[in-house]
Amino acid sequence: MQIISDRKAFKRGVLLYRKIRYRKGHGVHSPFVFNFITKVIDERAAYYCLKDIELTRKKFFYENEPFHKWEIRPKYGALLMRISNYLKPQNLLLIGSDLSFSALYSSSYASTTRCVVLEEKTEIAAFSRSVIEKHRAKNILLKEGVYQKTVSEVLEHTDKLDFVYFGYPNDSALDIPVFECILPHLHEHSVLILRGIRKTKDRKEFWNRLCARPEVSVTIDVYELGIAFFNHKIHKKNYIVSF
Repeated sequence: MQIISDRKAFKRGVLLYRKIRYRKGHGVHSPFVFNFITKVIDERAAYYCLKDIELTRKKFFYENEPFHKWEIRPKYGALLMRISNYLKPQNLLLIGSDLSFSALYSSSYASTTRCVVLEEKTEIAAFSRSVIEKHRAKNILLKEGVYQKTVSEVLEHTDKLDFVYFGYPNDSALDIPVFECILPHLHEHSVLILRGIRKTKDRKEFWNRLCARPEVSVTIDVYELGIAFFNHKIHKKNYIVSF
């Protein structure tokens, strides 16, 4: 019994440490990371377009309950919106549609963004298209097909990627080949966001390997999402932030 109690106490200590570590930017010496934590992760201001997306979400899931499991949680969708609003990316690539809601969140800060969404499941792609059409998101293009093929097709006509989102948490075997494919198109102001970094052993391992890559500078772990930056003017470090 004492061993079990000790394990529970250790787990509670780890969870408490996660909550207080770098909270509100405490202990963060990098100005870039401090601003990102305080102005993006911890920001709770309402955005004018967030309400419209949530209305679209409620309508679709009320009528199509079985699709609910494919969506991104509103909490993390709002975070994607704040990240885009803060970094102002122009070329966005989302691999795995999340029923197109991740694209709505990520590209809604400006109608001038070019957002391409890839989805390989036919049924999910059809649902995602209906979400885009219903929301009248003219800056979002959805391409259906095998990810490695559609990624290559998109990159043939794309010089630089400012915002990349890996939204297919159940197929970790794609992580390394897809990352190697997009890497030449990333630049010092790019951001890469990985969903489900604790969902599977392979995805967790890929996230750890990504953090160690020499091309990656700062990484931020907010439990469900992993956020990676490529600006080598920023000191390399991994941050675990309560969210």
